[in-house]
Amino acid sequence: MSIPNQNHADLVLERLTLLPQFARACNARMGHRLSPSDLDEVVQEASLTTWSSRDEFRGEGSVEAWMYGIVRISILRFLSAQRRRREREVPITEKTESPIDGERSAGTVADSGFRLRVREALRSAGTNIEEIFVGHEIDGKTFAAISEGLEMKETRVKSKYYRCIPSLKIALEKLWNDLSGV
Repeated sequence: MSIPNQNHADLVLERLTLLPQFARACNARMGHRLSPSDLDEVVQEASLTTWSSRDEFRGEGSVEAWMYGIVRISILRFLSAQRRRREREVPITEKTESPIDGERSAGTVADSGFRLRVREALRSAGTNIEEIFVGHEIDGKTFAAISEGLEMKETRVKSKYYRCIPSLKIALEKLWNDLSGV
């Protein structure tokens, strides 16, 4: 194992101009997933990383391979951050007036306040239960998406969901019996 020396750091500094070329080659190898402006950001990030870690290059392999590795990791980090940003920026539609709150025609179950009482039962089942249950059962979201939205661990969301089902079932049966006169 070689010890870092000044010659290795100088070699890294001499090759810094090759980073844009490495970035283009790596992007092409990954299927041209980055636009030219995104690629410029990656080159900037890779340059900073290379500069700050130039003393870590030990000369065990080629400096070009080491720098290509830094560029590759920078691209992967950029793509990961881009994906997370897109997921966070999904527009949340404003709640519109739903049939629960709007006017209803006479004689429907909704007239009896059943839907409103179901929502109340969900709210009384515990913290975030309404968001979890509605998100999973009605909106069709995955537990992972719900956990990200509520900033909870996915296992915690699943636990809350499955633990609320028995008590929710009892509450709903009681509601139905009260409304149907049984």
